[in-house]
Amino acid sequence: MRIGFEASGVITKKPTGIAHYISKLISAISCEIEDDNTLAVFYKLSRSGKRFNWWKPENLNVKNYYKSYWPINKDVDIIHGLDGFVPCWNNVKSVVTIHDLLALKFSNENIAPKKFVLRKEKIYKEILEYTDSVITCSETTKQDVINLLNVPTDKVNVIYHGIDECYFPQSEVVIKRVKNKYELKKEYLLFVGTISKRKNTERLVHAFSCSKVSRDLDMVLAGTISYQGEKTLQAITKYNLDGKVKMLGYVEDSDLPALYSGAVGFVFPTFYEGFGLPILEAMACGTPVLAGNVGAAREISGNFVVHVDPLNTDEIAHGIDSLTSIPQARIEKGIKYAAGFTWEHCARQTLDIYKGLLQ
Repeated sequence: MRIGFEASGVITKKPTGIAHYISKLISAISCEIEDDNTLAVFYKLSRSGKRFNWWKPENLNVKNYYKSYWPINKDVDIIHGLDGFVPCWNNVKSVVTIHDLLALKFSNENIAPKKFVLRKEKIYKEILEYTDSVITCSETTKQDVINLLNVPTDKVNVIYHGIDECYFPQSEVVIKRVKNKYELKKEYLLFVGTISKRKNTERLVHAFSCSKVSRDLDMVLAGTISYQGEKTLQAITKYNLDGKVKMLGYVEDSDLPALYSGAVGFVFPTFYEGFGLPILEAMACGTPVLAGNVGAAREISGNFVVHVDPLNTDEIAHGIDSLTSIPQARIEKGIKYAAGFTWEHCARQTLDIYKGLLQ
């Protein structure tokens, strides 16, 4: 097989969920394929100005492309769009990964601007006219694709993400080093993700202010400020939490295992997840987890986390207070459960999709 990846979504200085999926999946596939197969990474020509941010995996061809016109010879049998888009190339099979349809499912200005929603819906409908197969990262997103975009059931395949092997309970020495780096002097609850309406961080701050543990713990928010994230900053002041809520900004991947491991609990009551990778990362590090009870969060987390209604502030607050009483045996089972999500398994299942299309 000659496999191409549309990987423009990996071009960023601050990689998060989708960028991680792109790089980890391609790396895992490169370890799984036989020598007579070839891999190539394609970036949109419009991204050529960001060459300094290109991810250039070893032993893979890296190319620009422009729609269906360039390069003239694509030299691939199959092209996989890894972030909700795949180009339409003649005589080339195509696969697209759709991570979530939150903006379409809950079409309101709190989730995303209306122009963004309309543009995404248009793109999805256009590419699904010619795409041979769709991959989603959960049954939840599969049903959204079927129901919202009218895609035949047999065209959509669920393949769960993996988590990196670096996510496991860290030693006290490593935890202390990272806590010192970020000046975390008290015990803390942790959130990892964009600070935004979509991630429900404004209500999370309110719920923290209502919780009993807020008297003794700090709240740490690790992530960049995104759409309507300023409302979270306003909530911190409104509920007199200045100094109690620590804003770390973007955190490098190398520090996350220690931040998870050092937390009293991981709090992630988001409105909706297409997968919810931080949930599994925190579980793998042995940290008690609170997550929303909608979307894929319940699907991928098993029975090892506290689920709450993300629209109910009191329920989130009560859930936060309950994290300290989760039995250690349940946490240990969660560690083993999370370790079952591997990029190798994700790669093998993805390769099976390719092989099925090229038979």
